[in-house]
Amino acid sequence: MKTESIRPFAMFGSEKMFYDLRMGPQMVRNGDILYIVYQANGQEAFADPYIVTYDLAAKVWSGPFKVGEAERYDFDHHLCPVLWFDDDGYLHVLFNCHGQSGSHRISQRPFSADVWEDGPAIADSISYPHVFRLPGNRVCLYFRAYGHMGYWAYKLSNDGGYNWTKPVKIVDFDQDPESDQDTWAGSYHTTELDVDGHTLHVGFTYFDERGIWKFVHPRYHRMPSVNTRYHLYYLSIDLDTGIVRNMEGDVLPCPLNRRMAEGCKLWDSGDYLTMMPAMLVSRTASEVSFLLPVTEETEWTCGFLYIRKVHGAWKRTRITQTNTTWSGCRLYREADGTIVAYLIVGRADGSLYTYGAGQLERWVSEDDGEHWVFQERYAPDAEDLYNNPIFAEDSSHSGRKDTSLVAYYGWTGPYSMQPVIDKKTDIPIINRGKAYLLHDGKYVPG
Repeated sequence: MKTESIRPFAMFGSEKMFYDLRMGPQMVRNGDILYIVYQANGQEAFADPYIVTYDLAAKVWSGPFKVGEAERYDFDHHLCPVLWFDDDGYLHVLFNCHGQSGSHRISQRPFSADVWEDGPAIADSISYPHVFRLPGNRVCLYFRAYGHMGYWAYKLSNDGGYNWTKPVKIVDFDQDPESDQDTWAGSYHTTELDVDGHTLHVGFTYFDERGIWKFVHPRYHRMPSVNTRYHLYYLSIDLDTGIVRNMEGDVLPCPLNRRMAEGCKLWDSGDYLTMMPAMLVSRTASEVSFLLPVTEETEWTCGFLYIRKVHGAWKRTRITQTNTTWSGCRLYREADGTIVAYLIVGRADGSLYTYGAGQLERWVSEDDGEHWVFQERYAPDAEDLYNNPIFAEDSSHSGRKDTSLVAYYGWTGPYSMQPVIDKKTDIPIINRGKAYLLHDGKYVPG
């Protein structure tokens, strides 16, 4: 059933019109103006970076404005744009990032999204860029260099994004291998800036490359392709000193390979598959909890687990079921202590979807994650599929989120926009993504 009054604010989005937890931000608030970047193209499969703005006071949309053009060498959803501001009000957008240097564009006028020019290159190789605005016109870029088993690193800029330090390597799982497992070891990361503006929290998962090429999963009896992620790890980075610590506060030598990272492992999932975690870091600098989907009796029966420390021990609580580990999720804590989780809950056959699909649901816990209650479902068209909710960030401090503003995207099924990677199919890639915005739980008309 379709609700005619709910109109999307952007159309023709590609697979990962809004990206998963690895990349961001894609929605930034400056005063009463909201800026949102996404990837879309209504004419061909290649998706280009676009930006729209929304005046929260006047309730008026502007755009879409095309920021640049994505590479045309092959369809690639990884080229998604991310956005930040410098202290002079100029917008910066980085895109085209999948193992190459990417494209850096800067607005020609402060706070204006309509005209753009080239900015300086940031690094030779960038994948999964996550940009953080720090206090004092500083910017941090956390990213992976090179391919699946490349290293994860960060760079800093002290002038809003024009000049950058050399990369600091943090994790390199296949470095100094001692076994075949080490040789095929990679990792995938999500990051959050603390409210102090100086501490970067990193949650990550082990990626077994053998699952794509030569390893049949012992529980699910197939090569699990893009799903071969395991366990839950955590470290923090003091961006002022460069000191890296695990959850216990031990100082870590970097870069960490797979064996060294055992000191960062919070949970060993065995042969159950996990995904990059959403993290909640909003209460104090030392309190971090995690939300991630984990496979269960089948690869397409998964549970969202909320993982936090209780009386010195890590405890896991299942919130609800979904159909793939690629189901998007976000966490935050309200002023009264209530924890809120936005979850993509999929009920169809998860094997149909390369990167997840379901409906957006809001769940809450009033006892620090021990019990969870379903509160609301957001599906403008009950027949459509949805994924990857995102929150707005403050333009001057990425540790400050405006969680009253939630965007996500959907499309008309029954399949994903990108055909299933490990199944033969003649389904063409058609960009039919539609983006929606919630403000205080109500839809903003497009």
